[in-house]
Amino acid sequence: MTTAPRVSVIIPVRNDAASLRLCLAALQRQEFPADEFEILVVDNGSSDDLPALRRAFPAVRWLEEGGAGSYAARNQGLRHAAGDIIAFTDADCVPDPAWLREGVAALAAGSATIVGGEVPFLDPVGRELNAYEILETIMFVLGSVQKLIAERGFAITANLFVPRAVFARVGAFDPAFKSAGDREWVHRAVARGERLSYSAAAIVRHPRRSTRAAFYRKQRRLVGGHLTLLRREHPGPAAVVAYLRMVSLLDPRVYRVAFREPRARHFRLRFAATVLAVSVVTTGEKIRLLLGGSPARG
Repeated sequence: MTTAPRVSVIIPVRNDAASLRLCLAALQRQEFPADEFEILVVDNGSSDDLPALRRAFPAVRWLEEGGAGSYAARNQGLRHAAGDIIAFTDADCVPDPAWLREGVAALAAGSATIVGGEVPFLDPVGRELNAYEILETIMFVLGSVQKLIAERGFAITANLFVPRAVFARVGAFDPAFKSAGDREWVHRAVARGERLSYSAAAIVRHPRRSTRAAFYRKQRRLVGGHLTLLRREHPGPAAVVAYLRMVSLLDPRVYRVAFREPRARHFRLRFAATVLAVSVVTTGEKIRLLLGGSPARG
C-alpha cells in the first residue's frame, strides 16, 4: 500500500527548461525523506524542450494547464496534489537543501497557517552585476520577504508553505492575475482568519534578470498584476493616477536610482539610461492597460 506524500511541491513553468532543470536537481538534494514529498510541474504552454526533462526526472508528476498564467497553473497543481502541505516555488528558483524541512517545521512550530520563506538573490559567477541586475536588486524585495510580510502583509509563491486545508477554507488562486496573484490570495486568506508568518531558514534562491528583454517582460507582467489588484482594492481614480506616476519620468525616485550607482562614470551613465528606459516602458504599459489592454503574461 502506497502512503500519501506529506508535502506536494508545485512548480509552474513556461519556456524555462534550463532553469527548471536546476530547480529539480536541487529538489533531489532535499534533506527530507524522499517518500514524504512529491513534485508536480505544471506546464503552462511551453514551447521549449520539456520532454527531455521528463526523461531526466521520471519521478516528477508532469501536468499541463492550458489557461494563461502561473496562477491557473498553480490551481491545476492543487487539483492533483496528494500532500497535506503544499509547498510552492518557481521554475527559476533553487531551493536550499533544508528548504522543505525548515518550511514544514515552521508550520508545525507555531500557530501560523501560512509560512513565507526567504528568497535571496543568486549572484552571477565570475563577474559584477550588470545594469539590469543592479536595478532588480534596488526595485524588488525578493531578498527581504521578512520585510514584505511585516510591512505589506503577504508572502510570495516563490517560497510559500500552506496546509491543503487552508485552500479548502479560502479558495484557490484567482487565475485572472498574471502577477500579484499571491498577494491577492494571501491578503484574502488573512482577511478570513488565516495566520501568516516568516521563516528565515526555509530558503530558495532566485536569479536576477540580466537582460533587457527579460527585465522588460517581468516589468510588464508586474504592471498588469499591480493594476489589476489596485482596481480591486482601491477603485478610485486618484489611486490609479498615483500608480501611473510611480516608476515613470515624473517619479523623482527614478532619478535618485539612476545616479546612485557608485561605479565609474561611464557605467553610471549607462545605468541611468537603463533606469530611464525602464520608466518609459513601465509608463507605456500602464497607459496601454488603462486604455483597455489585457495584462501581459511576461
